[in-house]
Amino acid sequence: MKRTGEKILSWIGNVINILMVIVLGFAAISLSSLGGDFEQELMNELQNDPAVTGEDAQMAADMLGMMGSTFVGITWFAVIVMIVGTVLGIIGAIKITNNAKTAGILLLVAGGGMLLLTLGTTLIQSVLLIIAGIMCLARKPRVTVNNEPDPNSNPQP
Repeated sequence: MKRTGEKILSWIGNVINILMVIVLGFAAISLSSLGGDFEQELMNELQNDPAVTGEDAQMAADMLGMMGSTFVGITWFAVIVMIVGTVLGIIGAIKITNNAKTAGILLLVAGGGMLLLTLGTTLIQSVLLIIAGIMCLARKPRVTVNNEPDPNSNPQP
């Protein structure tokens, strides 16, 4: 049975996922390398401001540093989740022709896991993988009895 729709949806979802992994990976690397320099520049600017006391400047710099490191950690977590989802999605897309049930389960796990663990930020690619997984599980091949053609199909002249 041809499963062109499932293949197309799963590969589009995987390509979008790969692009997002690349973008988020570069963003996480950039953010982690900027951390110390940005915090030092902020501390210098706050110390030069006469309206801000030394304690307030230190507290603001510490809070910004903590928020920055938390954001970098969350970004790396999202990258790891998306890499795992991409691997499962690619395996599922490859298995569609041979074993549609296994492929559907893999695609559903990849899409649902990414959607839940990234709190919906992977919405587009997750929905594409979930739809492809549901189509793999829902579509059944036509059954023939005693090698007779299906009566519902159009007869060939």
